[in-house]
Amino acid sequence: MALVRLSEGEYILAVGEGELYVRSGGLEVFGSSFERLYIPPTKAVPCRAISDSEVEIIRGGIMTLDSEPIPDSWVDAIETIMSSGARKVMLFGGVDAGKTGFATYLLNSFIEEYGVGYVIDADVGQSDIGLPTSVGLGRADRPVPTLLEVPVLKEYCIGLTSPRGLFHRVVEAVSILSPLAGGEPLVLNTTGWVTGSGLYHLKRSKYSVFKPDVSVVFGDVDLYRYVSLLGESILVDRPRSILPRSHDTRKMYRDWRFQRYFSLGMERCTVSKDNVYVLGIPYEKVEGSMDRVLVPGQLGAFLNRDGSVSSYAIVLESDGDLTVGTPFPPSDEKVFEATALKLDIESFSEMGWIDGVIDLLSIE
Repeated sequence: MALVRLSEGEYILAVGEGELYVRSGGLEVFGSSFERLYIPPTKAVPCRAISDSEVEIIRGGIMTLDSEPIPDSWVDAIETIMSSGARKVMLFGGVDAGKTGFATYLLNSFIEEYGVGYVIDADVGQSDIGLPTSVGLGRADRPVPTLLEVPVLKEYCIGLTSPRGLFHRVVEAVSILSPLAGGEPLVLNTTGWVTGSGLYHLKRSKYSVFKPDVSVVFGDVDLYRYVSLLGESILVDRPRSILPRSHDTRKMYRDWRFQRYFSLGMERCTVSKDNVYVLGIPYEKVEGSMDRVLVPGQLGAFLNRDGSVSSYAIVLESDGDLTVGTPFPPSDEKVFEATALKLDIESFSEMGWIDGVIDLLSIE
């Protein structure tokens, strides 16, 4: 542990996995003050000393910053959104553009103004609300330093860490989850895929079902021009303090999320293959070799009647009836839906996509 003294107005970047405790003074993160901060692995959170402060670094590290990490355009955009009375905001931007940080800042502003805020996290590869491979809805009534701390209300398993080949499932999830906010303030966070079909098909379809009051575009003038044709839009800068995350770093975050979930326990359950689906297709209707679409290590989910996730599970044995392991076994008979993602049964780390399931999606 280390004690760091910060002067009023000084900026730091807290790097995860880390934990900070404010012994005196105060730290502001995305518009709200916190006494204790937890930073997830591979993440970094910008902090400002509200006053002369003493901060205990329990674990992790910090980087000092020479200037304000939050762009002025973010502050201006949030002031515009709040003063306009906009309740639904959709975010557009490439990889490492700052969307998740802005979503956190805007959520905290909504909570301060209205007492509550909702977020749909549709970034299936790096989802904070729900496990990776899912689109989740969260609700918070107190400020949060990261979206990981937003309680999950409902999530839908999409089936991959990418929306490729599964646009319809992502859009359907957004269309189902949006009304559940009941008219309260709602932010839609999205993937960094803003070219080709990722923009013109996926994002356009999300926009159509979400119907935002305003969209926020991050640092891309051409993208802003396109989104502005759809409706009211605001262009903001990319933050200077973002630490670019590589493909491997992003996988590390997913591995940590899976490990965190499945390390809670692995109770064995038997599932009749009559109740098994593979990305929405009944198992008995799947064409091709069955041993290529159900394999040990395959991630899946037990589903509620409305198709939302009851609990996640990993296939342990696929001969005869299916045997899966889950921390939260269902209390009644439920449909089990298998995804296209394989995990290591021991470490719960991601091993890759399952070719037999990918073939069902016609993805190259």
